[in-house]
This record gives sequence, structure tokens and C-alpha cells, in this order.
Amino acid sequence: MVEIAVLQNNKKVFIILIIFLLVALGFIYTDKTFSSYISNMSPKTQYRMTILKNGSDEFVKAGTLGDFYFCLKNGGDSTKVSGAKNEVKLWLSDKMFFNLSVKSSIASRVSIKEVRGEKYKSLTWVNSIGCEMSLLN
Repeated sequence: MVEIAVLQNNKKVFIILIIFLLVALGFIYTDKTFSSYISNMSPKTQYRMTILKNGSDEFVKAGTLGDFYFCLKNGGDSTKVSGAKNEVKLWLSDKMFFNLSVKSSIASRVSIKEVRGEKYKSLTWVNSIGCEMSLLN
């Protein structure tokens, strides 16, 4: 009985240690916070929108962030949205983009990624938002 209790306690300690390491790696993995990237932008920040179709990015439109910037900055209404999910990229440069999860014309999740060779590196955690895509100019 004592051996079982010791094993259960060791298992709990191991799980807590794993969670701590994952959180620590997350902080090391991301260079900046989402808000620090947004603070370097404005409603006049230009973007190029692509959507993932048949395994490749297809150009949709280009413009400025407009009121979408303020929604990103403030988080918008992050209530759950139903519908089919689309992966949309708002390219801010040739190397950096917002990776958006869009359902029913509402961006529900966003992260900032950077192109590194043939791969994408996440620069921020995924953030829950609720921003209407119609806010983009």
C-alpha cells in the first residue's frame, strides 16, 4: 500500500514537472508577446491576404488593416463562432504574417508567424479574438 502511494505521488510530481517544462519552453519559443507586435502597427499597416486552397496560398486581396487593427489590439468579442473554418494569412511583409482562423467571416484565432526557409516559426502564442473580416480596408 505504501509503495502504491509513493508511485502515485511520483506520477503527480512528474506530471507537474512536464507541465512546468512545457510552459517554460513556450516562453522561450516565443520571442515577443502579441501586443508588442501590434503596438508597432497602425490602421494604415498594409497587408496582402491569402487563403489556403488545395494545399497552396491563393491571393484574395490587399489593403490596410483599418478598424481590424483596433479589434486585434483590443481582442474583439471572443465568443464561439460556428461554421467551416478557413485558414487565412494576412501578410505584413514577405517574411511575416497573421495566421487567422476564420469562421463565418469572423477571425476567431490569430498568431503571428515568420517564414524561415521552407518553414513557419510562431512568433506569438495563439490568441482568441472575435474580429469581423469586414473591418479590413
